[in-house]
Amino acid sequence: GGAGAGAERGEQGAAQWKENSELLESFGAELVEAVLSMASLSIDSTIRLDSLSALCKLCHYMPNAKLHAALPRQQACELLAALLASDSLQSRFLALVLVHELMSKSPEEFHALFTREGIVHSLHRSLHEAKKQPPAPPAQPRREDKWPAALSSWSSRASALTRAAPPSH
Repeated sequence: GGAGAGAERGEQGAAQWKENSELLESFGAELVEAVLSMASLSIDSTIRLDSLSALCKLCHYMPNAKLHAALPRQQACELLAALLASDSLQSRFLALVLVHELMSKSPEEFHALFTREGIVHSLHRSLHEAKKQPPAPPAQPRREDKWPAALSSWSSRASALTRAAPPSH
């Protein structure tokens, strides 16, 4: 049922991509600058994170030549520097993903650019700070994890009260 339908949709998507790859790559190239601008300029954290996620995906799937032509490097470096200095763990994580994607696409170009623009220094500083911090305490169980115990405790108290109550006539 579900697995077969998912595989069929995947095959349909691959076929559509093959038939329309030039159009989809062109659309992606036009989208890169818009998404980069939204990630850079948005004050809404949800929009910023969604834009960063979309940018990471575009960088991952876009062919090198299209990405090379579409990505404004200075704007990308300014965004990465701001994200790496951010207090938001989500933003810093997506900045690391974006650095990884860009370094995977063109290591020589981006290593030189990231070194010149201070991105490499920011990464080294973050790593050094993380090594100095004590390990985080174990996470507390989430509220949802406590419900089964609370329900069983409540149901045992309720059944004890029911047994202790005199029968009503």
